[in-house]
Amino acid sequence: MATTGQKSSKEIIDLVTRFQQNAYSYRNPSYGEAELRVEFVNPMFEALGWDVVNKAGYADAYKDVIHEDAIKVGGRSARAILSSQWLNLERKFLSLSST
Repeated sequence: MATTGQKSSKEIIDLVTRFQQNAYSYRNPSYGEAELRVEFVNPMFEALGWDVVNKAGYADAYKDVIHEDAIKVGGRSARAILSSQWLNLERKFLSLSST
């Protein structure tokens, strides 16, 4: 029986393999950010153990992930497609861009 780590590794390898096999389609401008997030980004973080859709039902302050979080970067407003916080102390941001 596979361990949790082995299962996570396999899920991520499967995602990478699928992306590589269809990279031309995924890099096409018609393939949108939301599609990329749903098909690859969210599953990757779920495989890493993050509660991407808040199955635990936590309030915003305690969620593993906040989608479309408003942040300030260099004094300018920006949107992170996904941000994570740990005990309200550490924040990590992910933003997707075609450039």
